[in-house]
Amino acid sequence: MGDTVRVQRLLKRGANINRIGAGAYAGGTPLTWATEKSNTAMMKLLVQNGANVNKNMGRGWTALMYAETPEAARCLLRLGADPNMKTDDGDTALQVAKVYGRPRVAAVLKPVTRP
Repeated sequence: MGDTVRVQRLLKRGANINRIGAGAYAGGTPLTWATEKSNTAMMKLLVQNGANVNKNMGRGWTALMYAETPEAARCLLRLGADPNMKTDDGDTALQVAKVYGRPRVAAVLKPVTRP
């Protein structure tokens, strides 16, 4: 999945870029996978080709909630991710970052998240 040429080939063949459960990652989309790996080039490629940056992966989780690094969070925000979306439990990506011990991600999200 890290190979942009391979992904571009799959996209040309009509791959469903927003399909949940794609590949080995049963609970997310290719964008979720790229986000967890902080592969910003892949994240940009996927969104530019129709990946829904605010897609609900289940229980209200979006790709931004899976960001492991500040770079991934910043990239998603630039691509249009909404930091104020909430999980089914009422948590924003900021709250998720704090709970999962990602203080550097939380620092990126704090200024753009409504209190």
